[in-house]
Amino acid sequence: KARACGHAPAILLLAEMRRTGTGLRRSKAKAFRLYLEAYRLNDVEAFNAVGNCYQKGLGVGKNPKKAREAFQKSADLGDPVGEFNVGLYEMDDPSYRKSPDKAIFWLDKAASHGSVPAMRTLIDLYGKGDHPAFRKKSAASLKELAFYYREALAKTGDPESLKIAADAYFNGTDVTKKNHETAALH
Repeated sequence: KARACGHAPAILLLAEMRRTGTGLRRSKAKAFRLYLEAYRLNDVEAFNAVGNCYQKGLGVGKNPKKAREAFQKSADLGDPVGEFNVGLYEMDDPSYRKSPDKAIFWLDKAASHGSVPAMRTLIDLYGKGDHPAFRKKSAASLKELAFYYREALAKTGDPESLKIAADAYFNGTDVTKKNHETAALH
């Protein structure tokens, strides 16, 4: 009944049940059609699900362009999953070699909305510092940017990041020594 009334969460639940074969016969193609039904109702989760289907070829042929369009709809509504995926698509774009600005814009938005994968990607990106555009930045500023996202990741409770941040505060590396913050992290 909820599906007949256009209730997107119910449609998404049915799609997941179809995709996984939980309580219904497993069918990726039928799951995709259900995701599309919720997509047409402008549901953010459906935008991500449809993007994922197009990206991985689940129940439909792989189509990176349509996947990116679906993720972009989600990102435009401030959803961190969509923002993260758009950031990854920007990293795959040929223009990324010249300038990482678009990718960093979307990854930063996702990180600021709590996306742990985006934080990890930015830590890695700044930590390696091997993008041609980063040659203009000092190693210290890249390290500082990586640590900024490491701190954000630590605030999510990530054990590895908590330890790295606490050690950095305690030892005075990467940051100015702040004993009170060390105590809070330990």
